[in-house]
Amino acid sequence: MLPLRTALAVAAGAMVGAGVRYLIDELIPWNGSSWPWATFAVNVAGCLAIAVAASRMRRDTERWALIVPGALGGLTTMSTFLAETRILWVGDRQVLAGGYLAVTLAVTLGTVAMIRITARARTA
Repeated sequence: MLPLRTALAVAAGAMVGAGVRYLIDELIPWNGSSWPWATFAVNVAGCLAIAVAASRMRRDTERWALIVPGALGGLTTMSTFLAETRILWVGDRQVLAGGYLAVTLAVTLGTVAMIRITARARTA
């Protein structure tokens, strides 16, 4: 059973992360037919932060729960990423949709790989 304090830490972090994502969406509006910069930015930044946290923090702590699944989980958004990709696709922007899908996956996975390699080199 999940301890109540850990669940509350995740919820508190998610509230902050989702709030930040909302503000970024408001600062960088999307018109439904261009590159979704706000979602791209939060997903890349979130992947970077999660990779750094994974290389430096213990996972069995309330701090981890607050920051990683909480704040960073609330900040990043796979569902919005896929919904925006679909909107581009059905809006006759298939090339942009495919590019958005490919670039987002390449950059986020590349970011995580870069942090893992850096962390291994630092501990070697």
